[in-house]
Amino acid sequence: MGSIIKVNEYKDFNNNAIMTSDGSGNVTVNAGGLKNTPAFYGEKASNSTISRGVITKITGLTTNEIDSDSAFDGTTFTVPSGQDGKYFVAAQVNYSYADIGNDGERSQIYLYKNGSSVKNHQLYFSGTGTQSIVSVYISAFMSLVATDTVELYAKAVDANNSGSATIAGDNTSIGGYRLIGA
Repeated sequence: MGSIIKVNEYKDFNNNAIMTSDGSGNVTVNAGGLKNTPAFYGEKASNSTISRGVITKITGLTTNEIDSDSAFDGTTFTVPSGQDGKYFVAAQVNYSYADIGNDGERSQIYLYKNGSSVKNHQLYFSGTGTQSIVSVYISAFMSLVATDTVELYAKAVDANNSGSATIAGDNTSIGGYRLIGA
């Protein structure tokens, strides 16, 4: 037969609350080492236009923003001091092409660390039409230390790299968090 211990607060030897409970089964983790923070997330606030053939930083990721440690400015996540570790980062870019022509399109997405691409993904499609919407997703586990930066970039390519593409505000986003125990 098991024993039951009932408490509403777990504390360490210095009387710091590690976990608390409200008595209804809702537990609040207070110890930083047990939280998946810092955590950040932002969705693109509105559409923007990028030139084809040019790698362009995605900005304006301020809708539905999550920023647990005030480390994400809607464009760049900067690892706070004391938050070194392994991070999971994921992003999606929605491209909207007004006229895809018959030369095909390649939609590319990049995760940058400290100003350099560390991972990229692309989606190629061909055909003709007057409008097409393409979503490209990327995720990565990254080792990050204080002051490292993470940013999202995109590139739209066709045979002659002329014209532009629209980065749609709907579903263009980036987010991430520090992993515990990794």
